[in-house]
Amino acid sequence: MTVRLALRLLRGGGRSGVLRLVLVICGIALGVVASCLVAVLPGVLDNRAEVMNARDPQPAADGQDHLFVFSPAVDVWKGQRLGRLFIADVRPGTAAAPGVERLPGPAEVVASPALAAALRSDPELRTVVPGHVIGEIKPSGLVDQHELFAYVGVAVDEVTEPHDGVGFGTYDTLTLKKQQTGLTQSLALLVLPPVVAYLVVCGRLASATRARRYSALRLIGVRSDTALRLAFVESAILGIAGALLGILLFELLHPLLAESNALGFTWFAQNARFGPVATTLLVIAVGVTAGLVGSAGLRRSLARPLTARVDVAEPKPRPFLLLPLIFGFGAVSFLLLSAPQNVARGTRLAMSDTTAYVAIGAVAIMLLGLLLGLRPIIAASARLLSVARLPLSVRMAGSRLALQPATTLRLLTGLALLVLVAGVSSGVLKDMELRSNPQAENYSVDIEGVAEASTAARETIFDLPARFKWNSQSSIVDFSAPPAGDGVVAQARAAGYRLVTINCSSLRQLVRMPLTECRSGETYRLTGTEMVGTAFEIPPGTEFDFARADGGKELVKVPEQRLVVPDDAPFPIQAFGALYIATDGPAFGWSKEVSSSFLVEPDPQKLTDFKTAVARIAPTMKVRVWGEDLDLMELVRNQRGVISFGVFVGFLVAIIAFGVAVIDHATERRRDVAVLMVVGMRKRTIRAIQITQLLAALVTVLTASAIASYLAGNLALRLNDVNRDWYAGPLDAMAPFLVSSLVVAVVTGSFVVVRRLRSEDLKRE
Repeated sequence: MTVRLALRLLRGGGRSGVLRLVLVICGIALGVVASCLVAVLPGVLDNRAEVMNARDPQPAADGQDHLFVFSPAVDVWKGQRLGRLFIADVRPGTAAAPGVERLPGPAEVVASPALAAALRSDPELRTVVPGHVIGEIKPSGLVDQHELFAYVGVAVDEVTEPHDGVGFGTYDTLTLKKQQTGLTQSLALLVLPPVVAYLVVCGRLASATRARRYSALRLIGVRSDTALRLAFVESAILGIAGALLGILLFELLHPLLAESNALGFTWFAQNARFGPVATTLLVIAVGVTAGLVGSAGLRRSLARPLTARVDVAEPKPRPFLLLPLIFGFGAVSFLLLSAPQNVARGTRLAMSDTTAYVAIGAVAIMLLGLLLGLRPIIAASARLLSVARLPLSVRMAGSRLALQPATTLRLLTGLALLVLVAGVSSGVLKDMELRSNPQAENYSVDIEGVAEASTAARETIFDLPARFKWNSQSSIVDFSAPPAGDGVVAQARAAGYRLVTINCSSLRQLVRMPLTECRSGETYRLTGTEMVGTAFEIPPGTEFDFARADGGKELVKVPEQRLVVPDDAPFPIQAFGALYIATDGPAFGWSKEVSSSFLVEPDPQKLTDFKTAVARIAPTMKVRVWGEDLDLMELVRNQRGVISFGVFVGFLVAIIAFGVAVIDHATERRRDVAVLMVVGMRKRTIRAIQITQLLAALVTVLTASAIASYLAGNLALRLNDVNRDWYAGPLDAMAPFLVSSLVVAVVTGSFVVVRRLRSEDLKRE
């Protein structure tokens, strides 16, 4: 009986009831789609980790015969991660990697579909991935359909840094965890709160009308618990219908979303699906939640059915609610304005742990204080609109806003939270981007010395064009005996004393100093300005052994003559200085201890050209770009996609909830509008009142949120470097939400519920 009566109540609500029914079902369906995406994301990330583990080579144990030789290489190619696994000396019967029919031989490549397509159109990429493509990797061996990954077959004598392998499959998930840290949590925090707010709004649509309807049932003899059950079942039916529609929409949209790169990465949709059990539990959970929300506000009206039509005034907001906001705003402003600016060129000064915790606490207090203080702020803005010299429509809008600050705030809380999230996340992402990419006047590139690389190849690489280039090597460290000498000398012997070779002309240009004492072929002590005359200098006459290309040792004595260079010189000068020989090329030949360093122009294309040139000479040679954190770059890309998508979906949900609630609130005010029209007020004046009331509240809330968000975003940006300039990114991130909110407010505020005054309106009032 309860279900049948609930169905009759659903059908008997008239046109407004049908509209409410459609809005509730569509709202719940949209929330379910977003929730399903959050629910499948952990499975997507786990599947990516399983694929990476399954295709990682398994190193041979000591004394175990190898089945192949491998050398992994991970690089950035035109802003996208490029993975290569160089394979050589594959023994017969060796099991292939996941998704691969057979391992490639010399000059053969098995590539992912995306990489194979790129190789056909990019000749530079064909240099980095040499060989002809003999096959493509199947989905079981890829983390997503857009991944650039390849197994590259080479001759065994071409492999640099070789490792013996016996198969594929490891359990090391650290790398992928670094790339995927916090993705599920970020999406959940961005999407689920607006979804919950939307479900609450949809569940409370026409709440006053429903309260009067169920109070009427009480007056004709229906018991209170029966009426509550009716309200629960009525809302639960809508929740179940919305859940089923949402699951259907998710199944249709999931494949498109998986391939769209909307979250900063893609995945195979078939690897993340809902089973029958999960679907059933989700439908039940949504139905129960909708039923509880729909019946939550009826208990008091059912207890006193005669007073259900009485409007209760909201209590006045208390000024002390502004105290947390004032304290948090002051603390954040102090931390931003007191931070030292431009300490030195290239200096990076992170906040101390204590200051960082204080900063995080100050931001939390400011954001919490904003949510608490918005109500008195709205009330204050309403009083400003009520002054006598303003037009009638503005004064009436201010009076109505002053009577309902809490009701108005409930409509705007979701938007305020998203503006805060957009600004703070913009600062966090900018910080991660700055830490993951080189931030300097040049790209600093190192090529480590390896025994497998030929002397001719290393000489040819060193001859490549660059703004500056030099070689360096460390002294031989004897690990079998404690280092001879005391103090700084013992430290230098234990760590290895650095030797740098570059000609005098290049050194002068590099450090921007005349260095008139520098002579070609001479040996010098290389010392930073802060080190001159201190106990940290290696005393003249100290001897160090350096490796020669022929395998012998070269004894070098620290000279008296000294060159002083800036402390921020690009050389790897240690705390105790370095040796410097004014010559081109390595001082004692191309031993494996010699590393070559280059400064390449700060143009991504120039860096790509340099990597291509190195690969053309030695395809397996590793090129290291200082400041380029591949894992952090991948995390930034993923987090940017997740946060952008989450903020967009959350904002979409919040703005729809705002618009729906405004229209529903206008419908509930039919009596007030009819009264104004009875006394002769024009419809355009009523429309102006509604728009002004919404815009005043919206501008007040969003302005306060934007200011707090801008300050919080810049403070988040300076946690790892207090010398960073003010960043306008938070404002750029918030601008679309602010403009869209204003447009929605104008459109929904223009809706006047009484189109023309009818006789029943006059009779009712």
